[in-house]
Amino acid sequence: MTYIVTKAEFKRLMQKRNKQDQTEKKKVDPNPIPKVPADQVQGTVFKPSSDDVLIEFEILMTPPTVNHYWVEAGYRGRKYLSHRAHHFRAVIQRFVKPINYSGEVQVFMEYHVPDKVKRDVDNVVKPIFDALMKAQLICDDSQISNFVMMKQPVFKGGKLKVKVVRV
Repeated sequence: MTYIVTKAEFKRLMQKRNKQDQTEKKKVDPNPIPKVPADQVQGTVFKPSSDDVLIEFEILMTPPTVNHYWVEAGYRGRKYLSHRAHHFRAVIQRFVKPINYSGEVQVFMEYHVPDKVKRDVDNVVKPIFDALMKAQLICDDSQISNFVMMKQPVFKGGKLKVKVVRV
């Protein structure tokens, strides 16, 4: 069966088809649920090397960046913590014993990036500090007088090593 259409009708039909194709594209979830549950993330807590060391641990995951830490909701732009942020906090709470230390501390971090994508290491600092505070290792992140963040070579899946020391 053959249909005869004018140029104008053909153009209109093609525009309609293109609009349908655009709306059917898969939307990216701005707040995905992490694939590995928090209780299954691997990590190690090391024995303190001196009395000044509050904790030293290593986890095999990538912390969320500041860009993925908050999610906006609704037309008023209310922000709340993302699933990634809650997941990361839960992982840190598994490895950190709550002591509510109230003095000043120094934090040394080694961050192994998960791939060769260019990244700013300062984007993962705030989520780490917030997680240490939420795990009740320190009372407030204003207690951190000094921190060192060292970017390390690629480690598939990412790796983070944190050492918190009394000043």
